[in-house]
Amino acid sequence: MVKEMVDRTLSENAEPMQSTVEEYVPYRDGHLQLEYRTNPKTGTRRGPYYYFRYHEGGKQRTLYIGSVDVEEAKRRVDQKRGN
Repeated sequence: MVKEMVDRTLSENAEPMQSTVEEYVPYRDGHLQLEYRTNPKTGTRRGPYYYFRYHEGGKQRTLYIGSVDVEEAKRRVDQKRGN
């Protein structure tokens, strides 16, 4: 009964997710992630946008790539990372 009350309270107060991942594409030492972003105030959905996620120096890093196809996203990762 307590669990049900907590679950109901959490679901009633939950804010909409700000990003939704649609696709992961492994690339080099990380992966390209295709996301849609949602404005929490208006509920407007934007995208899709690519992000490149990788690890460097023990930390997760993210590069914004933009609204492009997967081949262009790979080219931009190479360009931004200097390879």
